[in-house]
Amino acid sequence: DNKAYIHVFQFSDSTKHLNSLKWLFSKRLRLLLTSFRGPFKIVYDFNEPTKVLASGGCVLNSLKPTIGDMIQAGILEWPYLWGFASLWRALVVDNELHNKIKLSGIVYDGELTMIGVRPDQQGKGVGSFLILSLLNDSSIKGKSICLQTQKEINLSFYKKFEFTELYRDELHGFSSWTMAPPPLFN
Repeated sequence: DNKAYIHVFQFSDSTKHLNSLKWLFSKRLRLLLTSFRGPFKIVYDFNEPTKVLASGGCVLNSLKPTIGDMIQAGILEWPYLWGFASLWRALVVDNELHNKIKLSGIVYDGELTMIGVRPDQQGKGVGSFLILSLLNDSSIKGKSICLQTQKEINLSFYKKFEFTELYRDELHGFSSWTMAPPPLFN
């Protein structure tokens, strides 16, 4: 139900849409784990150690992936699986969002990314544990970290950690909010 992904993957078939999101998540996860070298946290179920409850990471600007990293992660499959148009839309949206941060004058060292909590675990403190674990990771402690979300409902969650909404963008029929870290974590 994320309007940004609906814009990128414009499929009327819900199964194809879901498969495209799973594929994209797996490629982004592979990039996080193999090339970003930034912190990535996974919260497992204590009773079922193979069950992932939440995950997320932080991409440090100094460790962003290269084109070679993206190719190695399999991003070249995108146009063959999901079409050139969806790849183009994704690149345009990503470029627009990051250019807006640059134009705003915000200086940051990294960005929280791929924060996800299983729907059946939301409201149980799992997401809070994940965010605190990421923000207190030694590799990003003392650094200025921002985040972007395309779901308004997430704003109140991040505000619990004293993140401040810097601005809201309207892009291609969806909203995107950029939030800054609290001074406490800098």
